[in-house]
This record gives sequence, C-alpha cells and structure tokens, in this order.
Amino acid sequence: MKTALLFPGQGAQRVGMGIPLLESNPGLVPLYEQAAEAFGSDLRALIANGPEHTLQQTQNTQPAVFLTSYACFKALEHRIPDILSRVSFVAGHSLGEYTAVCAARALSFRDAIRLVVRRGAIMAEAGRTTPGAMAAVIGMEANEVVAVCAELTARGTLVEAVNFNCPGQTVTAGTVAGIQSLISYLTERKIKVIQLPVSGAFHSSLMNGAQEIFSRELDNASLNSAVIDVVMNCDGRPCRTPDGIRRNLQLQLNHPVRWEQSLRYMVEQGVDTFIECGPGRALSGMVKRIGRTLNTLSFEDPEGLEQVIAALGPAASA
Repeated sequence: MKTALLFPGQGAQRVGMGIPLLESNPGLVPLYEQAAEAFGSDLRALIANGPEHTLQQTQNTQPAVFLTSYACFKALEHRIPDILSRVSFVAGHSLGEYTAVCAARALSFRDAIRLVVRRGAIMAEAGRTTPGAMAAVIGMEANEVVAVCAELTARGTLVEAVNFNCPGQTVTAGTVAGIQSLISYLTERKIKVIQLPVSGAFHSSLMNGAQEIFSRELDNASLNSAVIDVVMNCDGRPCRTPDGIRRNLQLQLNHPVRWEQSLRYMVEQGVDTFIECGPGRALSGMVKRIGRTLNTLSFEDPEGLEQVIAALGPAASA
C-alpha cells in the first residue's frame, strides 16, 4: 500500500487528548516540557484537565493540538524509525500543516511550537479586533457555495468560502453579519449550515492584518528542506524547499484551505492509505468522502498506535 500521514487542525481538540499515549511513552515528556516553555505555562495540565472552555480558546487550542499530534507522530516514529521512508506524503489541515512541516523535518520542534504559539495568539487577537464568524455548509457543491458567498458579499455582507474540505462540505468565513446572512439564506433553501464555535473568520480576507504580522514571524524562522513531500493547503501540491514552505505558510492564514484538492492529488499519485496522527477522526471522514474504498487509520492512544503498526505490516517492527 502507498501511505500518507495526515495531521488535524483546530476543532479536533478535547480534554484528555493524547494523555494515555504520553503516559505510556515517557520519551515524549521532553516535548511537553519544551512546549510549556514556549507556551508560558503547563500545556500538559491544560490538555489533561481542562477546563474545556479554556482549551477551546484559539490561543490555547492551537499549541495543544499541535503538541498532541506531533507527540503521536514521534510515538509512531519511535516504533518505526524509518516511517518517513515508508510513506509518500505528509499533509495537515490548517494548523495541522505545521505538524506536517515539523514531521518532515523542515522545522525543528522548538521553532514550530514557538510559531504555533504566536500564530494562535495573533489569530485570537485578530478575532477580537476584527470580529468574524465561520459556518460549515453541508450537502452543497463547492462552486455553488462560492457563488452564494459572492452574491451576499456584493449585497454588502462579507462572506467567503475558505475551507474546501471534501465533496459536500465547504466552510465559510466572514463578518458576523455575513455569516448570519448566509445561514438565513441557506436555511430558507433547506441547505444544512452549521455555525462553528470559533473566535474569528480564519483563512478569510478578515485575517489580512494578522497575516501581515505573522508573516514577519515566518520570515525570521529557520526552515530546512523537507525530507518528504509536504502537500500544502494553498495549492494542494507538494513542496520541499524552505522558501516554498515559508511562502505557503504565510499565505495560509488569509487564503482558503484546499483540502479536497490536497487529498485528490495524493490519491492520483497512488496513495490508498491515510493515517491520521492526532486527536479525532475528522480527516479520516473527509478521506472517505473522496473514496469509500480508501483505507483510513487514526490514533491518539496506545491502542490506536498498535493498530496502525499492525496495519503497516511485519516490516514495521524495525
């Protein structure tokens, strides 16, 4: 089988995520210690104990999900040291792209967690200074969602299609009034739309100010060439070069996440198995919307890790 590793983004968080895996893998403890240093407080305690409403805050969610997902990857790599030579691609959804870039060794963990902490803080501040909202549209073609957003924006309430996740699922972002207009418009037409519990209009033009600030952080970051193709959110294509990765990460903040395009590219290259490293199974569900026969595995605990290792076959005992 041809395999890709996937890393989830904001929205996958939950209290207790990844803690059983940490407790059974003491070699992961230094990651949590480094993360606490970058975060400024005990991130492990927040993940383990909550409270949930604190964990849900953008400035906390992003480093927590990144840390948990990267710890999952390192637990897998500990068991299969040559894992990156046994997979064809890595990719991450929004925030998860930082986990993918770190797993591909284009960013050190220390630099990556520092960037993610800053990203979360900058995006949270943008949500306070430029209020916005997001909503998922279910059961509607992506081009139709784009057209509706354009129509509502032309009427004076900004709303944009920002996450092209999979067939029948497109996430929108915009002003609070724009998202409310979209919800009313689609509800009247019996289209399912779900407002998301987020604090800003992420990946939209309302993030332009945040993108400008965070781009300077990325300009000063030390990036290496990736050792494996990273399929990037902005164009759904692989990248390995430091300059290319940096530019894609800069654009990502106020440009759409083309996740369906990313998945389809990997499938076109022969990938038939996707391993989701981190909390939740949202990305695995999106893969199944691309192709029901595609294989998906996910893990964030010791039992899930063992299932992944068993699925990868006898050579995984290296």
